[in-house]
Amino acid sequence: MDYTDGAMGEDGRRFGLTMQRSAKFICQTKNMLMKRAIGIFLSAALFIGPACKKAAAPLAKTTAVSGSVNGDSVTVYVAGGIFVQDPVTGKQTLYAICWKNGVATALTSNNWSFATCVTVSGNDVYVGGDMSTAKSFNMATYWKNGVPVTLTDGSTDARITALAINGQDVYAVGSLSAANGFPVATCWKNGVAEELESDSFYSVANGIAISGNDVYVVGQFMNGHGDSSTVVVWKNGVAQSLAGYPFSYATSVVSSGSDIYLGGTRTSGNGYSNAATVWKDGILDWAVNYPIIGQVNSLALNGNDIYAAGIYTEPGGMTTAAWWKNGLQLGLSGRVDSAFVGGIALSGQDVYMAGGTGSVNQNNDLALYWKNGVQVTLKNSVVSPLKNGTDSTGLYANGIAVKSNQVATAD
Repeated sequence: MDYTDGAMGEDGRRFGLTMQRSAKFICQTKNMLMKRAIGIFLSAALFIGPACKKAAAPLAKTTAVSGSVNGDSVTVYVAGGIFVQDPVTGKQTLYAICWKNGVATALTSNNWSFATCVTVSGNDVYVGGDMSTAKSFNMATYWKNGVPVTLTDGSTDARITALAINGQDVYAVGSLSAANGFPVATCWKNGVAEELESDSFYSVANGIAISGNDVYVVGQFMNGHGDSSTVVVWKNGVAQSLAGYPFSYATSVVSSGSDIYLGGTRTSGNGYSNAATVWKDGILDWAVNYPIIGQVNSLALNGNDIYAAGIYTEPGGMTTAAWWKNGLQLGLSGRVDSAFVGGIALSGQDVYMAGGTGSVNQNNDLALYWKNGVQVTLKNSVVSPLKNGTDSTGLYANGIAVKSNQVATAD
């Protein structure tokens, strides 16, 4: 598959104070969470331009979705974290958390850490992100069943934004900072790093999918001026750009056979109004066009149905958590204003999504997940030094994975 023929084309030490997928953008927002989803989104909002004239599917009226959070035959894992504020200095520290069926476990208690994604392989749970000490920069890190594995030595900023497990092989993608300060899109296979671009330009890797013997990594490539961004698919390490839009990027990728789906945001070419977008095999599949601006943060496939989760906003409105099925917007219960959806996972016919809220005061932020559109608020149940409760200590949720508890029976 040749993507080139398609129709479309961190603040110093805290390289990653923005969240996975959205954050790899240039906004470099200081508020981490939905700043992953919303930070970049609000940056895009600053560049509103003429309406996009082409859309594969218009924004439909929200369709209600019924569902229940009871009687699950799955285990739900959610990756996120907690902001802990020093009552004297006011300094906030972030600790990564993994919730298992709503019970929180801290991945670190002494080191600053940040979780971006989670995946399950057999009985093993992998959480990706980064971690730092008082004497190091952010180290690209994943936790296997709660035990940290660092992929960098802390001499430069680095972060994992997505994980994939293929047999015994562990793939992690993200970015590490070059000497000039630019992030470089990087893929680690079993701890061995492959830089996907040179350090001459800004590049980030946001998602990964494995199809047969092929490894697809997606992200963005920017020129040195930050006024142009190109969607990039690295197939087995070789870059294939989707040209045609002046500021666009991919946040996620999924595969089905020979078909490769990308999620992200794009401009029309006539301005800087970003639209939540899905591409199939390099060709625009659907987009929610201006004046509705937004982005897709995560994708999942069920047969011929493509599910996308992310954010959108209407003119004069606030950023809203959203999800779509084949381009049709579906309903979400509970808090959705000033909120985002960062991760999505499927189990049979059930759709699970993780996200949270964003506020001026991070102490008020909520960690959320939805099953079939029905919202569940996650709590902090870890012990000191990570304060319990959500009333005075902010939480966030970002990635989600589900594991079936059903045992196959012999005929």
